[in-house]
Amino acid sequence: MEQSPRPAVAADLYLVQLALDGLTEASAMSKNLGGAYGPEQSALFKIFIDEFGYGVFEAKHTTIFAKMLASRSMATHVHAYWNFYLTGPLATNNYYYYLSRDHAKFFRYAGAVTYAERACAIASG
Repeated sequence: MEQSPRPAVAADLYLVQLALDGLTEASAMSKNLGGAYGPEQSALFKIFIDEFGYGVFEAKHTTIFAKMLASRSMATHVHAYWNFYLTGPLATNNYYYYLSRDHAKFFRYAGAVTYAERACAIASG
């Protein structure tokens, strides 16, 4: 983004791509919390409660993401930018919901989330 002739516009476009997941965060994940999958599910639950700020609204990841959008004078309601989503974020979010509908795909879901979190960590430097 720093190499862009318009870094602010590039940053805003990047935020739009993150908004699909950032404003609906952990919705699909919640479908995988029921059942007894052992230590792996317990680890996922730790991630889930972290996503929800351990019960503190201001610490919830969606709240933090919405504040970041607002700091750029961008809309903060879910899907405000749906017509600007690129194929990758749409496919990733849809894949989460697809996997979450079938508890037999729990480990595929865990792998998909791990991959996405890692890919974002690499992209953000």
